[in-house]
Amino acid sequence: MILVVKSGIKRDAYDTQKLHDKIYKELNEGGRNQVVMLPSDCKYDVINDYNSKDIKVIIKGIEKG
Repeated sequence: MILVVKSGIKRDAYDTQKLHDKIYKELNEGGRNQVVMLPSDCKYDVINDYNSKDIKVIIKGIEKG
């Protein structure tokens, strides 16, 4: 499983890394889960290829504000 987290609050790199690590630790007690942290203005697609057991997060772009 991939958990995509889009932060709506401006965080510095240290806070973002701490949040990522906390979520990753909680999700991975016995699995192969991943956590992806993205900015709130990022558009993305999640592609699940059932034939290869791969799940990919594809960044489509960052909105220009």
